[in-house]
Amino acid sequence: MVNFQNIVASLIVLAAASWLAKQIYRVFRAASGKTPISGCDHCPKNQDPGQTNQVVEINRRSDS
Repeated sequence: MVNFQNIVASLIVLAAASWLAKQIYRVFRAASGKTPISGCDHCPKNQDPGQTNQVVEINRRSDS
């Protein structure tokens, strides 16, 4: 006999399994090089060709 608790537990397990499958799919798809893994601009795969790298210059104040 299937009761309410079994149905709810099955739905929770199904939702968790589908989320896990989606995350695994995203990792494998990103590893193929077609899409970036994240929005990080520092990774070679994610750099925008029109964007130039910023150069930071630190000047030291002379003590008088």
